This record gives sequence, structure tokens and C-alpha cells, in this order.
Amino acid sequence: MTDRKKNIVLPPPLGDSLLNEPEGERRHIVQIWDLLEEVGPSDQVEVSTDEAWSDLVDRLEPPNPESRSIIHRNDRRNLYPRMVLVGAAIAAAVVVAFGIWLFVPITVAVEPGEYGEVNLPDGSVVEINSATELRYTRGFDVPGWSRAERRVRLTGEAFFRIEPAGRSFVVETSDARVEALGTSFNVLSRPGTKEGGTQVTLASGRIRLHATSAPDRAVILSDHGAVGIVSDGGRIRTSAPEDTAPLEHVLAWRARGFAAVDRPLDVILDEVERRYGVTIAPRTGVDLTEPMSLFYLRGGTVDQILRDVCLIQGCTYRETSRGFALSAPEQSL
Repeated sequence: MTDRKKNIVLPPPLGDSLLNEPEGERRHIVQIWDLLEEVGPSDQVEVSTDEAWSDLVDRLEPPNPESRSIIHRNDRRNLYPRMVLVGAAIAAAVVVAFGIWLFVPITVAVEPGEYGEVNLPDGSVVEINSATELRYTRGFDVPGWSRAERRVRLTGEAFFRIEPAGRSFVVETSDARVEALGTSFNVLSRPGTKEGGTQVTLASGRIRLHATSAPDRAVILSDHGAVGIVSDGGRIRTSAPEDTAPLEHVLAWRARGFAAVDRPLDVILDEVERRYGVTIAPRTGVDLTEPMSLFYLRGGTVDQILRDVCLIQGCTYRETSRGFALSAPEQSL
């Protein structure tokens, strides 16, 4: 069903249910739907679809069959307007309940040391790295009703394989917005860590990268392996494939491998903690600022990584009740 003036499109099940309503009531309900669409999802309001549905069922509960209402002949002329009002109220309640359902967020949380994969309703696939959270709404892709864009929110790291659909696919992070049409790319965003802002690596296709603080400025990544990094102040730094880590290093986590290219040791150890769900502390007497490069195509273990780190650093490591500890030789136990 479509409103002619504003070209508002309702989902077929809802539009079909309003076909027998009077024109004025249909227009009123379409306006309610339009207001719901303008409001959109809110991260600060948590709603319960169960409560909304229970409330709707209570309102639609038929009266007790043992109780009968007597309608006098003189009152029948007022019965139809009352039925119209009741029908409009029920339809409005259905619109509100459906709108609430559309905007309820779905959260996929992957714990440290774990991996996940999500098949989105539009056919797109998201591979999720450790210690990562992905959010999208139930109305992400409603059959018969196309939103202006498909949108998810990411905290952590994930690889996206986007199904072409004629609508942009948007990944939002704490400081960036990544737009894609039929492409694949890796997004890393861990706010509050030493790794800095959002980093996007293109694997195929073409993407547009915006900084949240500067939405009017954007860069296009079209070379496979190209990298875009959002830094403080909304600046975006790009690097050509030949000036960045090889794509297989960036995506090593997908094969359960591990890679780091010219990264400080403390950043590497933090990533090991997330990837393997362990604690590496204390890190006594070790130069945590020294940049290092490590690469394990698949199946790298904490023992292998720490052994190689200590070969380079000249330190030792030992297992503890919570994970591992690093120390300089003279401080080792």
C-alpha cells in the first residue's frame, strides 16, 4: 500500500489489512507509520516486543461468552461509527507494534577466544573475529518493503561479504561509516584501545569511507588491498596495496591464523589476549614499544607466538593460572 502524496510504502501484510478501512482512517494510519519511520531506531530506548504483543492481545481479547450486550434498536444507528473507530484503533495498534518490532536490535556478541559467522536476512555473510559485537535491527530486510539502506553497527573486527541488492550496505563504527554495494571488505574498530580509529581493508569491489565527525568528506577505495584509516579530527588516511600489509596477513584471522606487521609489542600482546581468550601479565622488563612482525597463516598458538616473541626480545615466558607471563631473563622464575 502506498500513500500518493508522500509515496510512503507499507509492508504488504500491513497494507493489505487496511484495504477495507475508510479512506480517512487509512490516511491516519499511514501518517502514524511515517512518524515511526522518521523516528527510526534508538540506542537509548530498550523496548520489549513481548510486552507490546501481550498488550495488543489483551486489547483484542474477545469478551466473556457468558456476558451478553443488548443493543437497542435506537442505538444501532451509532453502531457502525463505533465499529469504525474500534477497527482504526486496532489497526493503529498493529502499526505501532509492528514498528516497535522493526526497530528492536539484534546483537551478536563473540567472546574472546571465539569466532562467529552470521548470515544476514539479505543473504550477506559476516565473519566475526574474537571480542567483537555486531548489531542490526529486525527490520534490516523486510520482504516486500525496501528501506533506503541496509545498516549494521560493529565494535571489534569482522569481514563482510555483501550480497548485491540495489541498496547501499552501511557498516557504522564509533567513528566511521563504510558504504558498499556488492563487495567484500574487512573492518577493524576497537575504540578505547591502542590501535586507534577504524581501519578498513578492501578485498573486492568498491567502498566509500566517511568519518562520523566529517560526513561531508569521504574517500573511495577501489584497489583490492587498499586501506583506509580514520584518525582523530575526522581525517582519513589511505594507503595503496603496495604500501600496506599483504591482504593475506590482514585476513589471517579468518583461517584462525595470526599476523602483525610492524606493530608495537604491547599491541600484539593485547591482540593475542583477545584472539585466544588468555591474559598475558605481567610483562616485566620487556620492551613493549618495539615494533615486530609475525605471521602464522593458520593454526598459530599462544605458545608459538610467545616463543617467537621471546626469541626476538631475548625474554622468557611461563604459564600462569590465568594465562602467561613475560619477563626479562634475569627476572624469570
